[in-house]
Amino acid sequence: KEYEKNEFVEKLISIEKSYGLCAALLLLYKQQVKSGFVLADPTDTTNKEFYDIRDEKTGVIFHVQWNPDRELRKNHKLLIDRGVIASVPNTAELINKDDQGKACYLCSENIRIQNPAEIIYPLRLSGEEYFLGANFAYLANNHFTLFNKEHRPQLYRKEILFFLFDFLDKTNGCFRGIFNGLAGASIEHHEHMQVTTEKFPVEDINIPPEVVILNNDKIRISLPHYYTSLLLLESPISGVIVKYADTFLTKWHKLNPEYHTENIVAVKHHNHYRLFIFPRDKRKLAGKGKTGAMASFEVSGNIVLSDNSIERSTFDNISLTSVQNMLAGIKPTTRIEQLFP
Repeated sequence: KEYEKNEFVEKLISIEKSYGLCAALLLLYKQQVKSGFVLADPTDTTNKEFYDIRDEKTGVIFHVQWNPDRELRKNHKLLIDRGVIASVPNTAELINKDDQGKACYLCSENIRIQNPAEIIYPLRLSGEEYFLGANFAYLANNHFTLFNKEHRPQLYRKEILFFLFDFLDKTNGCFRGIFNGLAGASIEHHEHMQVTTEKFPVEDINIPPEVVILNNDKIRISLPHYYTSLLLLESPISGVIVKYADTFLTKWHKLNPEYHTENIVAVKHHNHYRLFIFPRDKRKLAGKGKTGAMASFEVSGNIVLSDNSIERSTFDNISLTSVQNMLAGIKPTTRIEQLFP
């Protein structure tokens, strides 16, 4: 098995050399769906239900999805049968264990032992080694976790922005990149991002002249009208965005080091970069009618519901008002306008 996996990765590396990283990743994802590691096919709509809710005020069409396949992640026997987790992993070999003795889920050495069907793909981003692995409980099509080879905590640092933009360049904008900070990231001890080919609804947000706070030949920065805090930076030069975004995020963290965090979405379209920053407060993670924290997918308007106890009734009664309330419920009390003199 290990030999076959390595052989497949070698094949993908040669595909990347000939056709680019995007082609290699689409093939890897397809294989992980076919092998059963990804718990269901994202393109199969059999059990799913959808609502698209247009919001004239923001220009965003919120995408709400009922996807019971997400709940398969709670079926322990199925996870073992599919090779998502090993039935009896050799725990002695596992590294970077937490206080409860649980080994890190994102250290590549542990994945080899704990997740037999997972195939991870190596990648160098801005001078650091990374891996990509398909997200077995997907939220969107071609949904991967992009994680550092090094075991380091999930905390914002300027390099994160460079990694995201380098990844967008390497995939020619075919993928979007996201960083969840500590708002929705379930693995807090290992630095990671997520990527997907699916467009985020917030990408269509209206930017009337009155919301623009800086506009020159290098960058446009705006505070678009939205239901939770949002800062949008756009430029043909990714390095310029990094400079302004890092200044803002550093200030945001300084205002409240204990509770302030962020969701970040990076997009590239026709050599033009866009960075959506959603400032977050760790005391306001859960949205009204949603189980678990709201993270980048949800704040960007792609809301996936799957839990029968609470979320089914949210889905059945979904309206523009309930989506607005979900987002307003996680809006930090600190106004981001005060960070712009």
